[in-house]
Amino acid sequence: MTKNTEPASLVGADILNLVTTGMYHTPLAVYREYIQNSADAIEKSEWPEQGRVDISISPARKNVKIRDNGPGLSPTQAIRDLIPIARSSKQRGIDRGFRGIGRLSGLAFADRITFRTRSKKTQPVTEISWDGTSLRANANSYADPEQIITSCVKVSNIEGGDWPENFFEVEIEDVSRYAADKILNREAVRRYIGEVGPVPMSESFPFAKEVEALFSNDKKLLTLEVILDDEMPVRRMHGPRVIFSEDREDTYREIQPLKIPAVDNDKYAAIGWVAHTSYLGAVPKGLGVRGIRLRAGNIQIGGENVLDPFLRKNVSTGGA
Repeated sequence: MTKNTEPASLVGADILNLVTTGMYHTPLAVYREYIQNSADAIEKSEWPEQGRVDISISPARKNVKIRDNGPGLSPTQAIRDLIPIARSSKQRGIDRGFRGIGRLSGLAFADRITFRTRSKKTQPVTEISWDGTSLRANANSYADPEQIITSCVKVSNIEGGDWPENFFEVEIEDVSRYAADKILNREAVRRYIGEVGPVPMSESFPFAKEVEALFSNDKKLLTLEVILDDEMPVRRMHGPRVIFSEDREDTYREIQPLKIPAVDNDKYAAIGWVAHTSYLGAVPKGLGVRGIRLRAGNIQIGGENVLDPFLRKNVSTGGA
């Protein structure tokens, strides 16, 4: 490559569109991305069993705050980890996220996202804001992506205030109108996190303890207390029964554990379970429990049809 033909940048500005608007099939995915990041941070802390995520939704202000009680980031770590795109210190195959782009998911559906964090009380709170409106306006230009990012990001320190000793918070500001009916819908958010997130089984599910017992100490699942608007903690979608209609329901009869041996060692490649009912009918889609579900790091991958490409066309996956 000669000097005359060498491009100004080896990364096109359109990559900024790809990592925001081009990646998410539902606005609710922002909750998965940010809770996933919280889970990775909390799991490495000294108190993973006390992990908590608080979500505050304000339809009137069109914004959302998601705060965890993880170890947080120092000012140096915050600048290092929250500004570069597609560069992550996470470990592939160990951490839930690893591409370094999920933290920008809020920009696909809002005008601004702001991160606030610190790792100890003696530090100021580091605040890093991304201007999504400016980012999208410049993403289709021929400008250098690094210059675009620099012009769209503002870093500041917040002294004083009633902030936790260590925490990480993201605020999604001015949610777009087309995404507001999902991102700002408390019931939709609760159901989505209950179906996808790393939250405990509902106490009303008759086999909750049996599911927990499937995992030995070295396979213990990380679960987080996710509190939505200071209400009851979010729980998985499995309840005491399967409700088909107002006057028709079925009960869970038994649970069948599944353990798939690993090929290269004496451990298990996967651990699972099947909850059997009386099979009075197909499980309704709206319950959020039907089909074959896959989870990694206790976070659901895809939906109820994630394995459809690997199953014969005539095989039904509608069981509980």
